[in-house]
Amino acid sequence: MGYEIRNLNRLRAANAVIYNTAEYADRFYSDSALVEIYKRENVPQHLQNLRTVLAEEKISLSNDMAILDAGCGTGDCLHMLWQEYGIRQLTGTDFSASALAITAKTCPQARLHQVDMYGRLAQDFDLILCQQVLEHLERPEDALRNLMGMLRPQGLILITVPDGRLDDFAGHIHFWGSDSLPLFLQKELQGCTIRSGHLQDGVSLYATIRRG
Repeated sequence: MGYEIRNLNRLRAANAVIYNTAEYADRFYSDSALVEIYKRENVPQHLQNLRTVLAEEKISLSNDMAILDAGCGTGDCLHMLWQEYGIRQLTGTDFSASALAITAKTCPQARLHQVDMYGRLAQDFDLILCQQVLEHLERPEDALRNLMGMLRPQGLILITVPDGRLDDFAGHIHFWGSDSLPLFLQKELQGCTIRSGHLQDGVSLYATIRRG
């Protein structure tokens, strides 16, 4: 779940690439006031979006699954998977040390790694979550291929991004609509089975990716 405060408007937002550096992320996650706003105004919707997609796409979770939250932010998604779904093999990655410090308190049961979206872990996963992250990346196509490299043969990647037709947040680098997102994914991940649609929040998109 990428950091995102919507009341930072276009005139006040930093250059998008600079905004998405590890240094900027550390500044964000080190500011307790901003984190509190994010957790109050953004996190509940992110969690509900995940619950809805898991249910509507009939994605079954079992406690022996290995799940990665790539770009885990404050760790609330990992905590929800532990608490509500009984998942016990949880891993979170983020390039921000400050974010991981928060995650360690939010979900102490998860294994955490400070690595960016282009760094690969020495483990494969049944389910990889990448929520509200790709729009922040300079090379989202490389990140997707990296995630595919950590996916087990029968595994699933679940991504969410803002709907680029509605999103005017200057801190985002990339903007995909409901038509361009599947085209982008199909081009970069040829041979994969991709399903996409709108999230119930009305302003975001999701896609599920399987091999073959």
